[in-house]
Amino acid sequence: MQLNLDKLELDTKWILSGKNSFLYFERTETTIDIALEDFNQKENQGKIVIADIQEKGRGSFSKSWHSSPYKDLTFSIILGYKNQFNQSLVDETCYAIKNFLQLYGLESIIKAPNDILIGNKKLAGVLLSKKTFNRLAYQTLSVGININSSVELKNYPFEATSLCLELGKAVERESCLLELINQIDRAIKRQIVQ
Repeated sequence: MQLNLDKLELDTKWILSGKNSFLYFERTETTIDIALEDFNQKENQGKIVIADIQEKGRGSFSKSWHSSPYKDLTFSIILGYKNQFNQSLVDETCYAIKNFLQLYGLESIIKAPNDILIGNKKLAGVLLSKKTFNRLAYQTLSVGININSSVELKNYPFEATSLCLELGKAVERESCLLELINQIDRAIKRQIVQ
């Protein structure tokens, strides 16, 4: 089922708050490319590019990120160029996802540099991407997290799990998204204060 973002109103400090926080695409190759577009970096800093179907998701070291259509969460936060972030934002975001999972009673581990595992199975990944336009380094922070995937995970090239598999029941993606964004927003704010 398609994400229902109309009912989500973010109350965030750095990420754009309110009802216009999202740039939604039902289908895209990757949210990263959209988030790094010159126009979006200049006009939509703080917004979240999100898709229900991501056909060519990317991970670190040119690896691909697989997500199940209409079941998982794949999004990129447009960071702009005013603040230059580094691996410490990825680390903070991984801890934010760990905190999110603890709300469901799940213990996870961070596999450096950017994966979140439950046991030895991958549940989520974080990526900080950069592109230079006219000597300005634009950045985006991307997250892929398996929410309701199940059978599809058997086809992954690595051992993977999902929130649904760990809990034994489907989870509402919108409430997961809201809590994840709140946690990540705090992580971004901490990085800017340092």
